Amino acid sequence: YVLGQNASTITATLDNNIVNDAGLTGIYVYASTGSTTLSGSISHNAISSTGNHGIVFLAYNSGHIPSMTIDDNTIDSVEHSGIYTRCYNGSTITGVVSNNTITSAGTNTGASTRDGIYIQTDAGNARNTLDVTGNTISGGGRYGIYSYVYNYARAAIDMDNNIIHGNAAAGIYLYDNSHASSSGSISGNTVYDNNGHGIYAYILSTGTSQPNIDHEIDGNTLYWSESHASEHTYRGIYFYNRYSSRSNIEMTNNEIYNGAVGIHCLDEANSGYYLNALISGNHVHDNSGDGILGDERRQGSLTTELRGNTVTANGGTGINV
Repeated sequence: YVLGQNASTITATLDNNIVNDAGLTGIYVYASTGSTTLSGSISHNAISSTGNHGIVFLAYNSGHIPSMTIDDNTIDSVEHSGIYTRCYNGSTITGVVSNNTITSAGTNTGASTRDGIYIQTDAGNARNTLDVTGNTISGGGRYGIYSYVYNYARAAIDMDNNIIHGNAAAGIYLYDNSHASSSGSISGNTVYDNNGHGIYAYILSTGTSQPNIDHEIDGNTLYWSESHASEHTYRGIYFYNRYSSRSNIEMTNNEIYNGAVGIHCLDEANSGYYLNALISGNHVHDNSGDGILGDERRQGSLTTELRGNTVTANGGTGINV
């Protein structure tokens, strides 16, 4: 347990450790209060069978983590999330979460957080900048990667080149609420056989005058294999813009197959709010419903630009906007 507080400056290196059967978290790093600065690395550790999370790094109440690398750790059968990070109330985090192997995080535990990687950014203008890349996440109790941004916080999260499969809910889930804002790329990921949507973004009442959401979803492969027929009811990419939210989204060069709907953009915003979607160069095939679906409800405005997509052998309408 590494704790920095009251304007302290700490550099922590936690490498090549074996941690198992801990009653709580395997490795815990915490920057709290008074402009504390905590930097370092957590790498090449083997963590298993903990009673809480595998790895936690937190910045609270104007604590700062300006540089943190979480790399090449093996995390297996922890009770909660494999890696959990929270940036809260005026704090900042900048870091890289890369090349970790996370297996069976929160499987059948009923824990409130049981995701492969859980990123929480909330309250008081917190700022979180993370690159989540090259991780393999499987068999978890909820989402593969979950980013939650709330209450005037800002997050710039890139999620690239991860392999995410066999989790109990969506492969990648983005949830923004209450004047939050997020941006980043979701690219080059292979997301398959999860018991939920491949990539799911739920944008709810973010409510500022500028676009709240600006994401690029590019070059991902999203599918369900024939042996997972019961999971073919989910969407490959599902972007749901609701109430007082303004969103710009680009969905390009993805391959999506064996789901229900390939790409679904749903705008259910209030008057004066919108969802702008560029859908380009995707290969959408062999889904049971529509290939590409645009759906506008309430008083919002959905603008879709579609070009250069290949949409074949879907059970519903090829392109329905």
